[in-house]
Amino acid sequence: TTGEVIVDGKDVYEDVLKVRKKIGSMANPSIYKMFTVKKFFEMQIRGKNIKNYEDKMEYIIEKFDIKDLVEKNVSDLTLEEEKKISVASAYIGEPEIVLLDDPFRDLTEDDMLALGRLILNVKEKYTTIISSTNPNVIEKVCEKVILLGKNNKQKILKVSELDKSLKEMQDEFSPEK
Repeated sequence: TTGEVIVDGKDVYEDVLKVRKKIGSMANPSIYKMFTVKKFFEMQIRGKNIKNYEDKMEYIIEKFDIKDLVEKNVSDLTLEEEKKISVASAYIGEPEIVLLDDPFRDLTEDDMLALGRLILNVKEKYTTIISSTNPNVIEKVCEKVILLGKNNKQKILKVSELDKSLKEMQDEFSPEK
């Protein structure tokens, strides 16, 4: 395939550093197992040329309620703690847009809801786009939902408009149509 990716008028391959400052995404803490959580966060903002990053890091540590984790080694984190750290890392550096790729995967229902509440803690300050296959959590965390189907079929709804049953939505967006 060919094409280009443009973010705010900048080609992502030509202006990598400028684009990295604008977009935050989940990082995989498991590849940093030898580091503390604090060092992992510092690694995420390295190269972004962010002023006062310590203050920004402290803000996220407070909002995500992870003060008790910052001195722990990443290798000692539970799955739930690792997810929380991964999601929190996307917000460090105050990006304009945060992309979260299925942050609730592999979590229990209670842990999904807890992580969703933490994401809501920063919703006033950040624009967050979440991809997820779990409609139960999305209904509780998001304001709008974009349903994507085959052949570029899409539908944008406010969560309050999701009064259709899941079965009806699946029928409408099934590959046969």
